[in-house]
Amino acid sequence: MKKELVSFLHSLQLSDGELVVYDALSSKPLTIRELQKKTKLSERGIRTHVHELLKKGFIAKKPLADKRLMYVYSVAPAESILTSIGQKIADLELKRKHAETDIIEGTENEIR
Repeated sequence: MKKELVSFLHSLQLSDGELVVYDALSSKPLTIRELQKKTKLSERGIRTHVHELLKKGFIAKKPLADKRLMYVYSVAPAESILTSIGQKIADLELKRKHAETDIIEGTENEIR
């Protein structure tokens, strides 16, 4: 993965382990077992990173037609990732506005 992309993904709060999993999935969709072979990470570690990447909207999963329930994971479409980033920015802006209001109200109460 290019240095600039790694830096950008770190700025979006992806951990090193999440980056390893994301990079592995960037070439083709993989199952947990395939991710484990490709990355040399533990199954538990992979499941943790996959869970976080799903929650953050960077990867997608779909069930495989098999005798038992199994999923294949892939990099989410760019639109989905951009939507997720946009939502995170909107959430941060809302928190900033609330904090600003709390500070102003606190200051006004101290002056009175």
